[in-house]
Parts: sequence; C-alpha cells; structure tokens
Amino acid sequence: MIDTAMLMAAGLGKRMRPLTATRPKPLVKVAGKPLMDHALDRLAAGGIRKVVVNVHYLADTVEAHLRAQPNGMEVLISDERAKLLETGGGLIHARHLLGDQPFFCANSDNLWIDGPQETLGMMGISLFGTCTMKYNSRLSEAIAARPEIAEMHPLQDEETLQGILKIIHDFDLILRELSGMDQFVFQPAGGADAAYTHACVTRAWLAARGELGKRDEIITSLQAHPCNPAIPIPAHSVPKNAMNRMPEATPPICARVTIDEVCVM
Repeated sequence: MIDTAMLMAAGLGKRMRPLTATRPKPLVKVAGKPLMDHALDRLAAGGIRKVVVNVHYLADTVEAHLRAQPNGMEVLISDERAKLLETGGGLIHARHLLGDQPFFCANSDNLWIDGPQETLGMMGISLFGTCTMKYNSRLSEAIAARPEIAEMHPLQDEETLQGILKIIHDFDLILRELSGMDQFVFQPAGGADAAYTHACVTRAWLAARGELGKRDEIITSLQAHPCNPAIPIPAHSVPKNAMNRMPEATPPICARVTIDEVCVM
C-alpha cells in the first residue's frame, strides 16, 4: 500500500494574479479552504502517512501554514528557495525525502472530488481494467510515427486509406470470432469516448424496443473506467445513475442484473 506522496507547491502562480501577488497559489481559498488543504485532505483519506511538500514562492508562508494544520501526516519540506526546479527537478531534489518506494505525486493547486470510486483508494484493488496497462509506449509511438499513419488526414480520399482500413476491418473480424459479437466499432478514441458511445448505442437500442425511460440503472464494477458515473447524463441514457460498487469478492455481475438495468459497463 502506497503511504507517501509528493505535493507540488512551489509554483509562482502567475496565471492567478492578482490573487497570488501576496500569497502563494496553494493558499488561495476555494469553498472556504486553501487549495493545498483540499489536496492534503484527499491524500490523508487515501491512506497517505507521509507527504513531501516543495516550496519556493513565498515559502515561509507555505511552511507556516503547514505547521498550523494538524492532519495526522508527517510533513517534510523540500526547499527550492534557491531555484525553482519544476516538476521533474522537484521530484529529483526531494528523492532523499521520498525514499525508494512508490509514491503519489499531486498538485497543490488542483481540486479533485471522488465519485463512486475513490481515486487513491483504487490502488488497493486489481486495476485490470485500466487503459494504462494496455499501453505499450515504445511500440505505440513507433507505429504512430510512421508517415503512412502520422501524415493521414481525415478528409483525404478513402482510396488512399485502404491499408489502414483493412487493418481495422481485419481486427473487427478477429474480435467477432473471439467474442461472438456481431460487430465492433473503433471510432471512439479512448475510454471516456468509448463509454459515451456505449451509452448512446444502448439508448438507441432501448428506443427501438420501446423501453426508453423504463430502466434507470447502469451497473459497473470498481475496476471500471472512472468516467462511467458521468456518462448517462450527456448521453441522455437514463435520468439517474445508480452505481453498484462491486469488489472482486462479490457475486458475478450477472447476478446483480434486474429489470431496472439499462446495461452493464
């Protein structure tokens, strides 16, 4: 379990002037609380026990604030007063404080709110469904850099795209044979896009059967894409989104499906 985090708090805050003329950006208040405190609260809730905070602009103010905020975590300061090191340099500079084990890196000026899934809590379970694990950076970049792919244009004549179209078609046939499905769509560009397409297709299917508006739940699992909770509204699929949290130890998803379910993501 990861229990250490690096909180980036050394920036100059130029884009937030005049708010940051006399205070560091991490101490700008949102909803009555400094941005930094929002981040610290989420880290503490995610099981973080030690947090390293880098400081540069108005460093004394940041340090004084941290000393006055009991949050149950060990707070260490990585001093960048002499020179602002940016993200990579800041991490290297703080390496002796972070230790040799994996750690989280968070920005002190970002405000994140967990939905049905806890962002940091997800690290305690299997992430077999994430996109990152399927991404081979070297292979993907090498293929994408080939001129016949990198120089393609969406408006060029389809006669000049037969090679890539054949690859997509053949992949569709392979997936059909493996899954028993009728057809696959490759238009969505990523996880959130695919989930949105899924909801739109489901909506059209329900409308064709005269069942639109009669079902109001979508089942998903803890390992599903984090965008799933927000998908039904922009896709106009269901009036509400009842998310069933299902860890690995619970019964199979099919055992949870009732007449109220729109689909399983």
